[in-house]
Amino acid sequence: MEPIKSLERIALFRRRETAASRIRLPSAPGNELIVPAQWICLFLMLVAISGCAGVRSTPDDSALEFPAAVKRMTALLLYQIQADQFLGLVAIRDRVSAIASRQAVLDGGAFVIDPFIDGDSGNVTMASNTITDIVSESMNNSGRQYRVLPFTYRNLQASRYVVTGAVRYEASPIYGAKLYHLYGSIIDVLTGQVLANASTWVSNSGVDDRPIKFYKSSPMYLMDASVSYQLATALAPEGARAQAYVDTLAAKAVTSEGAAALDRGDYRGAVKSFDISLHLPNGRTMKNYAGLYQAYFNLGDEAAAERAFYELFALGVASDNVKIKFMFNVDTSEFITNQDSRIHYVIWLRQIAKYVADSQVCIRISGHTSHSGSREYSYRLSFRRARRVEDALLLDSPKIAARLSTIGWGFDKNIIGSGTDDDRDMIDRRVELRPVSCGVTFLSPVSPRSLAVAANLD
Repeated sequence: MEPIKSLERIALFRRRETAASRIRLPSAPGNELIVPAQWICLFLMLVAISGCAGVRSTPDDSALEFPAAVKRMTALLLYQIQADQFLGLVAIRDRVSAIASRQAVLDGGAFVIDPFIDGDSGNVTMASNTITDIVSESMNNSGRQYRVLPFTYRNLQASRYVVTGAVRYEASPIYGAKLYHLYGSIIDVLTGQVLANASTWVSNSGVDDRPIKFYKSSPMYLMDASVSYQLATALAPEGARAQAYVDTLAAKAVTSEGAAALDRGDYRGAVKSFDISLHLPNGRTMKNYAGLYQAYFNLGDEAAAERAFYELFALGVASDNVKIKFMFNVDTSEFITNQDSRIHYVIWLRQIAKYVADSQVCIRISGHTSHSGSREYSYRLSFRRARRVEDALLLDSPKIAARLSTIGWGFDKNIIGSGTDDDRDMIDRRVELRPVSCGVTFLSPVSPRSLAVAANLD
């Protein structure tokens, strides 16, 4: 009997010890959260570390050369995970589960990098590819068992974490001029939570902002909801929810495979990937239709290319964002003389005219110029270019004349504003088509009266 009593006493002691080592956190009745006491100790320790080290993880406003800036951003992201800084930003019930989530990262895990975008145009650029390379190398050399994988559908399914971000051209509060500003985030795909966020300023040298082949060949700038979610996530603080962005990832990964196929000349493979992506949740994106347009055009299927452009334009109108890449000869309102471009323009103009006729929507055509030349000259040039597009549309469909209006903004609505007349400010030399209320009269801002009218339009 004595050995049995001893075992009972040991079992009773262990039950009491277990109960004492757990803390019941307040929550809704019947839904108490039981947490091991050692987890609470770990949490308090991490918060203390976070408080002491907060200054080191907070970026300053100094601008670095591009490679150094990317490395610094990556180091800040990894530091936030390792120091668990985000724990101070979320509710206490979330902090406990967050410890386990961070520990999974620290123990090693698979990451994919959703290519960083140009926050002003939505383009993936040559700089984006450099960022992917530097982030991958930095994570692989961090001493942790991270696995950084290419952004494909299969790799996304095998990964819990996504690294993404954006580069924006913004006014620096320190330098008093516009500089590149690099933003990055790490997201937990399972929880939809931003685990870390960091930003660094970049000196303007060394940033190759030329779009990669897919975006350079796109008929439009592809700023739709999918891009907006990525940009919002890049700027979101740690602890923020990014579920809307996470919900786009499966379709985006397949689209990325289609773009890669397109770049290597596998046009049928590209069509297959874009079509699959279109049928996934959140897959009806401007990028997919831009890809289909390019693939079908290169296959010589002009009818399919025109259908793809029609859908692309319709999505742009729905997003109130149609920035067409009509290019003009220098200082003129004549379309560029490049024969390949002119072939594309015929398709674009025909399908825009068809959409306006089909939908009965009214469209305002806005001309824009880069920040070079006098303001008055820029107004007149941008207006003439808008009228050139209008005239071309009316050749295809004269009956839509009452649904079109034109305005020239000069450089008043520059997005970049560098005045460099190169790839950096190409988006400033654009023609926009936006849906407007029918019956509104628009004047180009080239006179005091029209300036006053135009100032109240947007």
